Amino acid sequence: MRLSRITACAASLALAATAARAADPPLRPFTIGIGGMAQIGYVTGTLADRIGYYRQEGLEVTLDNFQGGTKSVEALVGGSVDAMIGAYDNAVILQTKGVYLTTVFTFVHHYGYVFGMKPERASQYHSPKDLKGLKIGVTAPGSSTESLVRILLGKAGLTFDDIASIGVGTGQSAIAALLTDRIDGLVTGDPEATRMAMMHEFAPLVDTRTKDGMDYAYGGEAAGAGSLVLESYAKAHPDMVQAYVNALYRAHRWLLAASPDEIAATVPQSYWGGDEALYKAALKTNHDSFTPDGRTTAQKAKVTYESMVHAGRVPESLKIEFARTYDDSFVDRAIASSPH
Repeated sequence: MRLSRITACAASLALAATAARAADPPLRPFTIGIGGMAQIGYVTGTLADRIGYYRQEGLEVTLDNFQGGTKSVEALVGGSVDAMIGAYDNAVILQTKGVYLTTVFTFVHHYGYVFGMKPERASQYHSPKDLKGLKIGVTAPGSSTESLVRILLGKAGLTFDDIASIGVGTGQSAIAALLTDRIDGLVTGDPEATRMAMMHEFAPLVDTRTKDGMDYAYGGEAAGAGSLVLESYAKAHPDMVQAYVNALYRAHRWLLAASPDEIAATVPQSYWGGDEALYKAALKTNHDSFTPDGRTTAQKAKVTYESMVHAGRVPESLKIEFARTYDDSFVDRAIASSPH
């Protein structure tokens, strides 16, 4: 008899739990395109998924990994993803083509690019004027890594014709190009920069993972990698964007307080690139690159735009509606509603 009462009680509890779950609103699908998911500057987006913040905000998120930023932009504009993770630059570039993207959360205010050379050659470098006649490796022609080269050349009164810019990609192809002397210098990011420096194969000369490097190259901290949506989507679905930003803000706060060990243990092991110690070292090196709260700010947007002008990516005469390239109101509401 006692067993029957226990069984009946358990059944009642199970029914109550089922009813409670049924009362919860269904999760809303939301797709995010990322051009290189394992990049350290993008890790906030992954952490929000791994820790469960997207689901807690009512979103069933799908992370679509693309080969590069261009593909994720195409997916966003084409409507196959709801948001993208990539560079703020895209909001400026696309506006010149009549497409309005809005950055709703900025992950990093340092670009994270490192210009360097093999140690023996780096000892002969004293200023950008020493770049003349050299072969400089960048990820691809027209890329933001190439923009850094153009800015450095400008500091010495040189032009792009004074050097040879060679697209070498990222990862092992970029490393091989430097180590085999196919190029004299390289602009790269992490984990390649940290890996080569740890192996004493690469001497950083201009390091925009740091505030000093950003001040030297760009004149201050900038709007770097973040998450963007179509302006029309933000206006049509403000509740979805708010839930998304809430999750990003919670993940970003967790990231800023976490140790490299904790972050490495939370992301997929594939992000380590086969070397957990290296990944942790790169996290430590890039810690100060992350924004304190996800805001873009008008000043950082201006620094990014001016760096694009100096690099010749957009003409100075171009009129940009900066107020349409970012919207910090979603972050402001996320901060206001978050427990402190």
